[in-house]
Amino acid sequence: MGCLDGYLPVIVMIGLQFHYALLAIFTRAALMDGLTPTVFVVYRQGIATLSLAPIIISSNKRYEKIDIRSLRNAAKILGTICCVSGALTMAFLKGNKLLHMEYFPDSKHLTASGDDTWILGCLLLLASSVFWSCWMIMQVPISSSCPDHILSTFWMCLFATIQSAIFALLKDQNLQSWILNSPLQISCSLYAGIGIAVSFFIQSWCISERDPLYCAMFNPLATVITALVSATFLQEELYIGR
Repeated sequence: MGCLDGYLPVIVMIGLQFHYALLAIFTRAALMDGLTPTVFVVYRQGIATLSLAPIIISSNKRYEKIDIRSLRNAAKILGTICCVSGALTMAFLKGNKLLHMEYFPDSKHLTASGDDTWILGCLLLLASSVFWSCWMIMQVPISSSCPDHILSTFWMCLFATIQSAIFALLKDQNLQSWILNSPLQISCSLYAGIGIAVSFFIQSWCISERDPLYCAMFNPLATVITALVSATFLQEELYIGR
């Protein structure tokens, strides 16, 4: 891609933060629509695995070779994302309202369980940050032993699907929880699944090109984007502290 090679990691990481912001908003919308969190994770990872499977098969059979530095392949990936995004947009427009304050439940309902929920949430976020940091560091030896980032992403999503499915079945044996009851839940699951597959691949590639610290520096940008989008389109109120 010529002169863009030096700036490509910066461009893709900034774009990835916008994706993470949208993923957080769509995930919240799906959960507030009644989708069980553990089931959502299973569907997300499962869809990511299924979306990567055809690419793995075609690559192994030499039908297609994907090189993110190639303008031709980058155009293919961008075109695929645009087509899928267009289909999801139509699903959102035909379904329930998403970007409207009245769609979401009362904020008191979300915080009804008191301070214990906030403490547990903070602890879970801390644990998530620790595991995410470990994952980014582990990408260095993984990329060295497996240079094919699509293949490594496929195996990560597959194992994550198996692990999350076992945990979800142990936590909740109610089969009704696995039913997607609205176009919003289906659309959010599809977007999250395909988005996770793309983001894992981009993150792995960028870490191999730079280093884990370089990629981690962009993470605060997703927080800012999420806050701005939520305040602008969802009419959510922002506070400094509690």
